Amino acid sequence: MIKLQPLRIPAGWNIIQNNFTDIDVTQFDSDDEIWLGMVQDIAMISRLVGKETKITIDLGWYPDNDPNGEYHLQVIKNTDWEQPLEEFCSRDYRMITDKMEEFFKIYCYKR
Repeated sequence: MIKLQPLRIPAGWNIIQNNFTDIDVTQFDSDDEIWLGMVQDIAMISRLVGKETKITIDLGWYPDNDPNGEYHLQVIKNTDWEQPLEEFCSRDYRMITDKMEEFFKIYCYKR
């Protein structure tokens, strides 16, 4: 049974979207329906740091619905999607979870 992946999100972060599940992609064949849910917009969590700085942690699967794709995690300052502060890619949801939680801690106060 697929369920949402638990995340330790510190106070102050706002969950805009969260469809991040505990899917072990190595357990599925390329023709399984699970890939239909593997899309660019999986999770987006943000917080204000100071009065003018917004930090967004964004998670997606690239390319959409592709069994050969991978999770792509980014940290975005304000709306500068062209120059992420951090990026991390993996096919392992556990590694993505660890990196997301690390980013939550790092960017709690960083401007």
